[in-house]
Amino acid sequence: MTTLALAQNRFRQFLSLTKPRVVSLIVFVAMIGMFLAVPGLPPVVPVFFGTVGIALVAGAAAAINCLVEQKIDALMARTRRRPLPAGEISSLSTLVFATLVGGLGLFLLFHFVNPLTMWLTLATFVGYAIVYTVLLKPATPQNIVIGGASGAMPPILGWAAVTNNVAPEAMDSRTWSMMRRSVTSCACTTIPLTASSRSWLLLTASSTPVLPSARR
Repeated sequence: MTTLALAQNRFRQFLSLTKPRVVSLIVFVAMIGMFLAVPGLPPVVPVFFGTVGIALVAGAAAAINCLVEQKIDALMARTRRRPLPAGEISSLSTLVFATLVGGLGLFLLFHFVNPLTMWLTLATFVGYAIVYTVLLKPATPQNIVIGGASGAMPPILGWAAVTNNVAPEAMDSRTWSMMRRSVTSCACTTIPLTASSRSWLLLTASSTPVLPSARR
């Protein structure tokens, strides 16, 4: 394998740590928040650097998630081929990578967007990578309900990026509706092994949408 091929393969390995398809959805929703925040077109600079900065920090959070859950990933057929459980990337390399990528994203947000967006994005990073992944996910079947708050943040981040404030309109029912839908679609797959059968049934029932025919 040539040096170029090795470099490309290494790049793909690190890129996969950031879960690019998930990050693309985060960025898309953040951009919707940017365009809803102002009556006309939002300014180019905060849109560009806000998009890049949010994407970088989200990618860093995903890498930390992969780092923390590598042992669990190694047990599942769907995830055992990821770079960390496959032994292609070390834990130290992943930690350094996430630190550099996340640090760059926060730098861009602070200097080219505004400090408010940087702090909100950092709080979202902590909420997902630390509070949800490290503390809640292994401990309680309510992890996805509480951790879903981080998933509802992208439109708020986008709004703050172009307005430098978080108006009530940025936190209306549509934002929390997105969180509710994420809970509904994922609840059955993120319940920790510590959950009892009763907890599993209660959580599944509480997060299952009511079909239109059932409302009659």
